[in-house]
This record gives sequence, structure tokens and C-alpha cells, in this order.
Amino acid sequence: RKDLIDLNLLPIPDRSLVEINGYIDVHSILSSRGCVEKCSFCPVHGFWGRWRKRDPELVVDEIQYLVNNFAATKVLFLDDHATADKRRMQQICEEILRRKISVTLGCLGTATSVDKKTLDLMFQAGFRWIHFGAESGSDRILALLQKRLTVAKLSEGVALAKEAGLRARTSWIMDPPDITPKELDQTL
Repeated sequence: RKDLIDLNLLPIPDRSLVEINGYIDVHSILSSRGCVEKCSFCPVHGFWGRWRKRDPELVVDEIQYLVNNFAATKVLFLDDHATADKRRMQQICEEILRRKISVTLGCLGTATSVDKKTLDLMFQAGFRWIHFGAESGSDRILALLQKRLTVAKLSEGVALAKEAGLRARTSWIMDPPDITPKELDQTL
């Protein structure tokens, strides 16, 4: 029943309860729960349920809270899929720019959910990296993993991120079931 919780009603976590400035320089937020993807290897969908989001203004309120109260200079979106809704990400970026918040940002997303306009706006707002779940260099393996991604689309997403000025990070599964030596070489 987790998917019935309205994330907009949850308060910003009270980080003053823990002395975090002494051992961490990257602060994190969760602006959504769940994922729109249903990759065969991933427990996120089963754990969080359907993808749900907080309103852009509330997300930026939390970023502003971290900057104002903890002198945050880096904020990481720990969402499993922060770019699931391009328009929402654009609204978050527009609100950061409107408030003139100066902070370095990073997030996790998928190459199928980004475009030039969104990535350019993300860079303007302070995003400096995005992490894509690449998983494989083989279209057959990507299909087996139910990634809804192709090697061409992954390459395009990475290229667009780099073109926008973001550092594109990736993660890989080197030993999925039924991988052939050729497919491993493609991934390498």
C-alpha cells in the first residue's frame, strides 16, 4: 500500500538531528519513489511500487533547505529514476534558476528519458553528472533484462549528456544469464 502515500505530504527530513557536516560533503534527497521501468533484475518496482513524485516546488524547497541550513554545495538526487518525467525535471531546473540557488547537482536517470532541452536546462541549473543504468553492450541482453533500451539509445543519451556539459556515468552487469563471449566483448 506504499503507493497510496502522497509524497507531497511528507515533511523535509530534519537533518539537524544528525551531525552530518563533519563527515559528508554531498547531501542527498529523494524527490520520487519507485521507477517507471520494470527491469527483470531490479527490486525497486517491487519495493516502492509504482513511480510517484513530489511537486517541483517542494523538491526545490528541500534543496534550498540544505543550502541555507547546512551550507550544502553538492546535492545528489537518490531517486532511482529522477528523469522519468522530463517536464517535471525541467520545472525543477527552472525553479532552481528562478530562486538563483547555487549548488552542484547529480542524479540517476535512463538514456531513454533524456533529451537535449532537458539536459541543457539541467546543466544551467547546476547538474554536473547523470548516472545511466547501461547494463550491457548487447541489444539481445538488454531485451532479456527488459531494459526498454538499445545500445544505440544508450550511446545517444551519453552523447547528449556530454554535449550538455554533464559527466555521464554508467553501471554494467557483466554476467547476466545466457551471455555469450561475443556479448561480453560488446559490453567491455
